[in-house]
Amino acid sequence: MDINNIIEIKDAVPRLEHLRFSQPVNWKIEKEQHWAIIGPNGSGKTLLIDILTGKYALKEGEIICKDEQGAN
Repeated sequence: MDINNIIEIKDAVPRLEHLRFSQPVNWKIEKEQHWAIIGPNGSGKTLLIDILTGKYALKEGEIICKDEQGAN
């Protein structure tokens, strides 16, 4: 993980039996960046938040979060 990244999602595929995903998610938020999650209904906005909060596990990939002290 780059030292400037606060959150990094690498090749993430959620573990959900009833859904299939066309491609893994790759995304990173760097220090001092501001992001908004927007998209049409059914595009995966809530699913992304649910994965980040641990509601759903990952089938593949990883999510790396850095705390305020800089530890992973």
